[in-house]
Amino acid sequence: IIPKREIIIGRKEGDIVISHPMVSNPHLKITIMKKDAVLEDLSSKNGTYVAGERVKKASIEDGDIINLAGKVKLVGHLCEDTGAGIEADRTLSSGAAKEKNIGGLILEEEDKRWIVLKKRCYIKALDMEIVFTGNYIICRSEQSNMEIEGNEMLAGDYFPLIPGRIKAQNWEYRMEVIK
Repeated sequence: IIPKREIIIGRKEGDIVISHPMVSNPHLKITIMKKDAVLEDLSSKNGTYVAGERVKKASIEDGDIINLAGKVKLVGHLCEDTGAGIEADRTLSSGAAKEKNIGGLILEEEDKRWIVLKKRCYIKALDMEIVFTGNYIICRSEQSNMEIEGNEMLAGDYFPLIPGRIKAQNWEYRMEVIK
C-alpha cells in the first residue's frame, strides 16, 4: 500500500521499483486526481504503452494494460473514493470512471499488487475498504472477518493495517506500507 496521490515507477528507485533492464530510472509518474488517474512517461528510453499505444501522457481507465518498455505489463484498476463509507459496489467500471471520485489505483503485475491510496477506497475483489488518516492506515471488510498476523478482526469494524500477513475467507496477502 502506497499512501500517496502521486507515485514514481523506476528501475532502481521510486515508490514502485521494477528491476527490469528495459525499464528506465525513473520511468513514469502516476497521479490520482479527483475524477481520474493520469500516467506520464518521464522520457523513458523504451517508452510506456497504454492499451497497446505508446503514450507520453494518458488517463488510466479501469482495466487498462500499462506496458513499460514493451516488457513489463501492469494492469490498472481504479477504486472509488468511499467518502462516508462502503456502499454496494465501489470498484469503478470503465464507463463510470468520469462520474465518480477516485480514491485509489490498484496496479497488478503477475503475483504482485500495489495499492496507491489517495485517501480512502473500496477494493471489491478483496471486499476491503482502506482509509489513510494522515498518520496511519485503517481498513475493514463489510462482509467477512479478516485476520492480521493471527488477530481476528470482525466484519464491519475498522482496525489498523499493520505490515504482515492479512487474510480473509477467499484470499491471503503479505501487506507492506511504502512511504
